Amino acid sequence: MQTHKLQTSLDLSVKSNEQLKIDLKSKETDLSNRLVEFEQIRVHYETAITDLNLVKSDNTNTKAELSEIRIELEKVKIRYELTIDELKAVKTDYKKENKIASDAEKQVAKLEGKLEVYKSFEKVEKEIKDL
Repeated sequence: MQTHKLQTSLDLSVKSNEQLKIDLKSKETDLSNRLVEFEQIRVHYETAITDLNLVKSDNTNTKAELSEIRIELEKVKIRYELTIDELKAVKTDYKKENKIASDAEKQVAKLEGKLEVYKSFEKVEKEIKDL
């Protein structure tokens, strides 16, 4: 009976040992798969970091370009404001000159009227002398 127990115990140990070998092989396969997966994740991560660095570089370049555009815009704004001020001054001068011209036209019209009156007086005077 003891032999039977020992044999049973030995059989169980062998089965347990074989099961351990199977489990170990399974764990090795699982570990190998995980290492492959880890490598894929590492490559993906490195690619993502490279892409991120490119985006950062592009962002820096874009900021520099926007700064230059902003400076140009400020210069254009200043030129625009100066042009508006000049335009206002020209408009004011134009109104003054237009009023002067209008007043001069009125004065010319008055003088033309007076001239016509004088001409008619001269005509009447001449007619009187001719009589």
